[in-house]
Amino acid sequence: MFSLLRFPLVVCLILLAATLPAVPGHAQNDVRDHDDIDLREARAIAMCESGEIIPPEDLSLRIKRQLSGIRSKFKNEVLQGLPRYQESQGSYVLSVEFDPSEYRRVLDGSYSEWDELNDSYSVARISFHSTTYHVAYLNFGPGSGRLINLCALAREYAKLPGVRRAEPAPIPVIPEAVSHGIVSHQADRYRAYLFYGCGMSKPGYWYFKVENETERPSFIGYFERSDWGLKGPVEYPEWWDEAQSILEFRCGCDEH
Repeated sequence: MFSLLRFPLVVCLILLAATLPAVPGHAQNDVRDHDDIDLREARAIAMCESGEIIPPEDLSLRIKRQLSGIRSKFKNEVLQGLPRYQESQGSYVLSVEFDPSEYRRVLDGSYSEWDELNDSYSVARISFHSTTYHVAYLNFGPGSGRLINLCALAREYAKLPGVRRAEPAPIPVIPEAVSHGIVSHQADRYRAYLFYGCGMSKPGYWYFKVENETERPSFIGYFERSDWGLKGPVEYPEWWDEAQSILEFRCGCDEH
């Protein structure tokens, strides 16, 4: 079965494009955490794992605690210099396609069915493609210190009357872009963490597991990829297939 994880460069670019956005507005996410880098990182990872619009606070705190344990135990021999979760600070846009009849109401300002969502998540600007394609673009503005999952939010807009489709608008990807971060997955007896780094001096994947009951972290392995799959066959570690499952969704864009 084809897997993007067999082509890590592609994965890095996709993950860069799908990096979790920070936008203004939702009451549940009013706590600013600029000064707590560990908590902000944990919230971004929790949002990706849960697929929820707003990161669950209990999961965020658990992830923060477990990442602290990983870094404390392995910081010298394993994680020296490995970057934290990478979060984009640009503007983020939802593309919402309407039925023609409802689109006319959107253009004349009488479509009120999306007002609650627009207000709750502080849409900064609405623009329109044309009357031909019946698409409105909701711009949530630059990052302001709050986190929100646009992929999950798009599913809520898709439920509105007269909406045919809603999804994050495509984000241009620069071919030489650098991407790095952390993703997590809850299993029966442990939570798995996969650290990844692209375009770095030591690129690759770092795989950890944290036991549910004791929260004791274990280092499973490191997979170095200096050529990122561009120079012939690759010998994958035995834990690679297991680790793939963590990366085979894009923070809520695919169903959990």
